[in-house]
Amino acid sequence: MTVTPAEGGSVGALDMRISYDGALLSFVECEASGGMVCNAAPGETAVLFGFAGLAGVSGSVGSITFKSQGTEGQTPLRATVEACANIEANLIDCEGVDGLVTISATAAQ
Repeated sequence: MTVTPAEGGSVGALDMRISYDGALLSFVECEASGGMVCNAAPGETAVLFGFAGLAGVSGSVGSITFKSQGTEGQTPLRATVEACANIEANLIDCEGVDGLVTISATAAQ
């Protein structure tokens, strides 16, 4: 996951949800850096990322590892920003960028 603030801006607080299709993917782990925290949402097919800090955050701040459920295909990752503020605690507009995971079989060697 990458956070890219608007030019001259800084993201001081962020809550984001990454949703996935549990029929094709299962959550393995998430890693966060730059003061971010992450965890699987209990009972949901989503991973939550959160951050709050006076220094702000930008750049690559997290990753998610999934295991495929053995089916070939493509499935979207939906990024939803639930809250976003600058370092002065004023709400700002932030948006998530959705992704796509492609699952394909590997030929035996």
